[in-house]
Amino acid sequence: MELFNPWTNVSQKRPGEFYSYWDTANNKWSWSDGVMLNKVGPGNSPVWRLQVMEGNTADRTVYFTNPTGLTTGDNGNEFFYTTLPVAPLKPGRYAVVGSTGRLIGTEYTTLIGRRTDAIDDSGQVPVTDADLKVSTTRRIVLKPDASSAVQQVFVYNDGTGNVELPQPLEIAEATAVGINQPRSLSITDPVGGYPEGADGSCPVIPRTS
Repeated sequence: MELFNPWTNVSQKRPGEFYSYWDTANNKWSWSDGVMLNKVGPGNSPVWRLQVMEGNTADRTVYFTNPTGLTTGDNGNEFFYTTLPVAPLKPGRYAVVGSTGRLIGTEYTTLIGRRTDAIDDSGQVPVTDADLKVSTTRRIVLKPDASSAVQQVFVYNDGTGNVELPQPLEIAEATAVGINQPRSLSITDPVGGYPEGADGSCPVIPRTS
């Protein structure tokens, strides 16, 4: 999912409710260079949330900070949040909100499809990155960072090797928001996620209709 900050008019003062924050180290209000998606209000209640609807009903909710301070609100069937750093969303920039997928080193990797020669029944639990041939599979990589000056979103592989694909500037400078709690974000799987077998595999779920 993508969020966009349309505030690009540098001649107008930035709205304080979006850009200001309480600097606890210096005991004063300070200004951020972008919208703080992980901002909290009184009682550490999150200011921002993203809600996935099913018809007119909330299905699940995504927060950009730990929502333990939230005392009211309809989260739907379940909610997700992040414990990873979130950079300010600068004017004219995008935020990419996504799954954390597989953690490989410091990179949160989501595979786009699967290679035909990938080995997903090797007996290894869990299946290894080498078995899945991650380094030569198309994938989206998120590297969340508190600094908006650091590249955080990468799209790899054109089918010929471990190559980062060229990206528009808006995406190359995007803020990565990796949602990792209580599990990697998904908006299509069953509530609570798919069950795992004793060996770590995901059993087939029979159709009910």
